[in-house]
Amino acid sequence: MIPMLKKVNLIKAKNKRAEAICFGFFIYIMFVATSCKQDDYLTAQDIVARSVVVHGGLIKWDSITTLSFDKITILFTKDGAVESSITQQQLFKFQPELQGQIVSANEGIVGLYYNGKEFKKRINDSIYTLTDSTELVTAKNSFFAANFVVSQPFKLLDEGISLSFGGIETLDDKQVFVIDVGYENDTNTSDKWTYYFDVDSYQLVANKVIHNSNVSLIKNLEFNSDTGIIFNAHRKSYTLDSSGDIDYMRAEYFYENFELSQ
Repeated sequence: MIPMLKKVNLIKAKNKRAEAICFGFFIYIMFVATSCKQDDYLTAQDIVARSVVVHGGLIKWDSITTLSFDKITILFTKDGAVESSITQQQLFKFQPELQGQIVSANEGIVGLYYNGKEFKKRINDSIYTLTDSTELVTAKNSFFAANFVVSQPFKLLDEGISLSFGGIETLDDKQVFVIDVGYENDTNTSDKWTYYFDVDSYQLVANKVIHNSNVSLIKNLEFNSDTGIIFNAHRKSYTLDSSGDIDYMRAEYFYENFELSQ
C-alpha cells in the first residue's frame, strides 16, 4: 500500500506533467496559428524578399562584378514552324557601373557594346558608335531588357518599383502568388508586368507582360544553380488570346555556361 503522503505527491506530479503537456500543446497551437497568420498577411514585398533568398540572396547577388552566359532563342510561327534561331553570348559588368555586351555569331558577327556612357555596334569587322536616335533606342531597349531578364527576382527590390499582391492562382496545377509590378515612369500605355511565385518554394516560376494589345506568358521550366545563384535554364513564351488562354508557343529560350566573378 502506498503511504498517503506519497500518493498525494504522485498525484501532484501527474497533474504537473499533464499541465506541462497541455501548456506545450498550447504553445504549439499558438505557434501554428501565428505562422498561419503571418503567411496569411504576407505582403508583396515579403514574397519577393523570400524569393530573393531562395534564388541565392541579395548579398551574393550584389557582390557579383561580372556575369556571362550563353542564350539560345528560338522563335516559332503560329503553326509551330521555326521562324528563327539565334545564339548569343551575353556579358554584364555590374561594378563600378553597369556595362556589357551582347554578341551573336549565327550569320556573321553582330555585337552590341555598352561602356556605361555610349553604345557601339559591330557588324562583322565594322564597329561604330550609335548616334541615330531610332537605332539608339533599339540598342538601349535590347541591352537593358537582357540585363533585366537575367536579374530577376533581385531587381524587383530596386527603388522606384511598386509591388502589389494580386492573390493566389493556379498555374500548371500549382498554386502561385501573383505579384503585379509597376515602375516610376509608367503611363497608361506602358507595359504591364505580373510575376508568379510558387507558394511552397517562393521560386519565381513565370511572368506575364501586356505589351500594347499583345499578352505573353513566359514560364520558367528549368533552372541552373551552378554559381550559387538560381538562374533560368529553360523558358517558354506563349502568346495568350483575348480570353487569357494560351494561343500558341511564340518562343523557347535556353541558358547555359553561367560564369560569374565577385
